[in-house]
Formats: sequence, structure tokens, C-alpha cells
Amino acid sequence: MGYVEIIIKGIIIGLMASMPLGPIGVMCVQRTLNNKFLSGFVSGCGAATADLLFATIALFFFSIIDPYLSKNIELFKFIGGAIIAVVGVSILLKKIKNLRQNRNSKRGLLKDYFSIFGLTVTNPAYILVFLGLFSYLKVGEMQFTLFTHILMLTGVLIGALSWWFFLTSMVNLLRKRFTAKHIFYINKTAGVVILSLGLIAMISSVVDYFI
Repeated sequence: MGYVEIIIKGIIIGLMASMPLGPIGVMCVQRTLNNKFLSGFVSGCGAATADLLFATIALFFFSIIDPYLSKNIELFKFIGGAIIAVVGVSILLKKIKNLRQNRNSKRGLLKDYFSIFGLTVTNPAYILVFLGLFSYLKVGEMQFTLFTHILMLTGVLIGALSWWFFLTSMVNLLRKRFTAKHIFYINKTAGVVILSLGLIAMISSVVDYFI
């Protein structure tokens, strides 16, 4: 696996992990609507940093089990697909509450950042999402070195930050028209895509095992 491919896969993982808009995403949108673009984006940076931490742990785990990956690649691919499929279903079932709350809330950017970072890291189960994404994109095929780890994690961070910049920019640009329905459609689209990818990975692993 080449260096450019590693970065690209990291970016894809960062995007896929960030796109589902759960409570953290809704809070970032709220802050964009109720305060300013920078408030929402900096909050998203807090979530991206926490995701980077989860991705680091997941990648470290992958490097440990590397000797077992080649022997059980179909199993890991199936498990990864199942995790992704479950995430897709959970996204489809999410309900979005009112976005425009605490309109006059005043806080510093550091508080915006650390409050979202703190909330995100309290859900370490999200490490499983990264394990699933790493399995699906066959990260186990890359050579595990410090440099490739840095490249992969850099890609993850770029992907996550790119999503939060895009989302908060669009929310800020369309602030007068942006409603909970927009998040509803974003979640439904992301949920369908992620669920489909998970199911494809599971079916592919079963086919590869018997062929």
C-alpha cells in the first residue's frame, strides 16, 4: 500500500466517522446557528481531536493483531462490516431535536473546543467504529511502521476537519434556512451509505471465504 493511498484511506475514514450527526454534531450545528461559524467549527475540531485519539487506539490495536490478520482476513472483514452496518442502522434511527437553542449563549472558543472534546471522549465505544472502518478499507494490508501510522492518522484528521469545516460553513451560509430537516436528510443519506457498505463487506467476506 503506497503512502498516497494510506493518506487517502485515512481521509475517507475520517469523513465516514464524522458524517453521522449524533448529539455532538447537533451541538456543533447549534453553536454555528446561535453564535458564529467559528464557534461551530472549533467545536467540531474538538470532536475531530477525540476521533483522532480513538483512531490512534484502534490503529495501535491493528498493529498488535497484524500477525493474525492474514490468516483470518475474512473474519475481520466480516466483523468490520457488521460494526459498520450497526452504525448505519443507529444513524437511521436517530431523532433530531430543535436546533435553535441557547441563542444568546456566550462562551470562549477554548470552552467550545474542550467541551465537545470532553463529551466525545466519554464514548470510547466509538473505537469499534474505527476498527470496523480500518477492517473495511483493508488497513491491515499496509506495513505497520511509525511513519505509516502518522500518515494514516494525518489522513483521518484531515478527513474529520474537512467535514466539520464543510458542515459548519454550509450551516453558517444557510443559517436562515437551515432546519432539523437538513440534518435529518444528511443522517438518512449517511446511514444508508454506511449500512450498504457494511452489508457489502459482510457479503464479500462470506463469498471470499467459500470461494
